[in-house]
This record gives sequence, structure tokens and C-alpha cells, in this order.
Amino acid sequence: MPSDSQQRPDRDDTAIVELRAVGHSFGDNEALRNLEMTVPGGRITVLLGPNGAGKTTAARVITGALEADKGIVRTFGHDPVVEGHLVRPRCGVVSAKPALYDRLSGWDNLDYSAQLYGVVADKEPRIAEAAERFGITGALGSMVGGYSTGMKTRLALARSVLHDPELLLFDEPTSGLDPESSNAVLGYIRDMTDEGRTVVMCTHLLSEAEGLADHVVIMEGEPT
Repeated sequence: MPSDSQQRPDRDDTAIVELRAVGHSFGDNEALRNLEMTVPGGRITVLLGPNGAGKTTAARVITGALEADKGIVRTFGHDPVVEGHLVRPRCGVVSAKPALYDRLSGWDNLDYSAQLYGVVADKEPRIAEAAERFGITGALGSMVGGYSTGMKTRLALARSVLHDPELLLFDEPTSGLDPESSNAVLGYIRDMTDEGRTVVMCTHLLSEAEGLADHVVIMEGEPT
């Protein structure tokens, strides 16, 4: 969908992501049309728009999980579809409905993900550090099926940083959370950029964009 952006003028950051005239359709449904956006490094870029505006599609295009039908996509200067092996290891993703293993403990979920990311030598300290960062240390021994929605979100966030990614993509990370949990999650996300990481976050809530974003991309579209 067409986009408009606003960026604070006090800093000129290197572009981590660039989308130029990007379009994508699912059958007759046009999810993205002529999308133009730049994600500056070390900042929080919020994709703001209603359900069906193409926010999730844009996030998937950035990592190469989805190939755009039209336009140019560059992530870390690479085509994420052709050179995905140079892009995806540098990304951490939390989807709107994180795929967690309910019959495994929180620790086992993180341990499995660490193995997938190739984290071997210092795996256990990294798991412990990620769990402590997101406040789930005490729940690591419990089955994830018994976690609340907020705890599952925190586990997904912990999983996303295990391999120390440079770019984090969060799709509606506060969906289904109470206000207190939402504020905590948004605080964690702000901490990510304080450490020099780059964040792309999808949300339909103007209040979240206003309170968190350094850079806003407005996604226009009709709800589906």
C-alpha cells in the first residue's frame, strides 16, 4: 500500500532496510502496492496501519520469508531472497502468533531455538541472560502450555535475541496483553535500540507508535 513517513531530523542513520516500489499480491488481494520505506539503523521504525494494510507482508518481505512480486528490497544491502543466508542470521523475529512448543518447558524452547541459530559455545549463559532480561527466569522449568499470553510473548522475545541479532522485527507484540504487560513489552523493545539494535515493529495502535517510534511508516488499507 502507499506509505508516508516521518523521521526525526536530528540523526542521519545508515539504512538497514530499503524498500523501493514494492508490491505483492495474494491472488486477487493486493497486500502491498508501491511501498517505499527506509529503516534507519539503531532506531525503532513502526509500521502503523489497520488490519489488512500489509504490515505483516512487509515484515516478511524484509527477511526474505516472502518474495515481493514487484520492486526492490534490500536488507543490510542484500537481496533477502537471493542472499537470505547473509540476512536471516542477523534478524530476530517475533510473529503476531509466535510458534512455541507448549509441551516443552520454557528452557527447552529456548534451548531448541539456540541450536537452530547455531548458538553452541555459550548457549546456556545466553539462555539465562535472555530469560532474565524478559523476566521469565522463574518460569523456565514450567511447560509453556501453562504460560499466560504475556509470558508467551516474553518467551518469544527472549528467543528472538538469543543469537544477538542486529535487526529485530516484532509483529503486533502487545496483542492480547493487559496494559501493564504491554507497557513492559514496549519498554523491552526500547531497550533493544538503546543497545544499538534496529527495530521494526508492526502495530495498529496510534498510541504505541506515538510513544515508541523514532520513525513511522503509515500503511494505508482497508481492514479485511
